[in-house]
Amino acid sequence: MLRNRRNEILVSLALIAPFDLGNRPLEPEPTHLIAEAERLAFADRARYLGDPDFVAVPVKGLLDPAYLNQRRALIAPWPVTPRARRRNPRAWGGSSSLPLQA
Repeated sequence: MLRNRRNEILVSLALIAPFDLGNRPLEPEPTHLIAEAERLAFADRARYLGDPDFVAVPVKGLLDPAYLNQRRALIAPWPVTPRARRRNPRAWGGSSSLPLQA
């Protein structure tokens, strides 16, 4: 589970990286952008992340810049996205997992 959460956080952070959250990230607009990025990361996690000892985890695809740009395009400043739909990150990269760092 730790690997899944780590990968989910990496995807969330990569999705919001280009956005200017300003110096008050708890204001409504930055909070909305963070929540939308997390919704997309959760949707991908639900479909593609699992125990890498038993399933092929497409971490490279999830973190590929082209894939992230496609997902990021789904983030609108307002209103809330009606439903975060999963996509297929395997088109952007292999199915290897990142090493677990201590």
